[in-house]
Amino acid sequence: MNPIKHFNERGEFLNVWHCGTCRVVWSDLGMAEQCCDRHCEDCKTILPPTKKHCWTVCDPCRGKREENREVDRFGKAEKIHRANWGGWVFHNDNFYPCVDDLLDVLDCNGDDIPVYAWACKSSPIVNKDCLEHLFHCIEGEAYEDFSVDELAGLPELREAFVVFMSANADRLTYEPDYTKAILLGWVKPLENS
Repeated sequence: MNPIKHFNERGEFLNVWHCGTCRVVWSDLGMAEQCCDRHCEDCKTILPPTKKHCWTVCDPCRGKREENREVDRFGKAEKIHRANWGGWVFHNDNFYPCVDDLLDVLDCNGDDIPVYAWACKSSPIVNKDCLEHLFHCIEGEAYEDFSVDELAGLPELREAFVVFMSANADRLTYEPDYTKAILLGWVKPLENS
């Protein structure tokens, strides 16, 4: 509330404001104006003090948004019967190497079988971006106009890195693939609420 502009020592505006009440700094004028009088974008309730500087939507409305996003994702996703999927799956923020492992965990915990889990897509942990990241780090430690092209042994390093990538090609990382829903149980119609 009552945002106050920040200027540098030459008097130039820095595109930064702080709340005149609590002095929290913002790079957005609208956020600075609403700082100590923040309301949920959806239901207009006053946001609690612990959330007012971080969130623009209250917990219940954020839950509704996530539920609607999930319904929308599922509606658009390719549906694959669990018998036709042999890869990793994602459910409730956890990754499982296969559908059977997910079902075993659910059974051990006494949880119901969900309608679906998300398929996962994999990518190699060691990839060409790793070498580029190394070069970026080297340039960050060097003097201003330095280029990694000035280093000796780059062809040998690149060749060795190709061998290294090949030797670690089976080391993968996984992320949810929200375009493929693996059907686990009875599918009831999902409705946007």
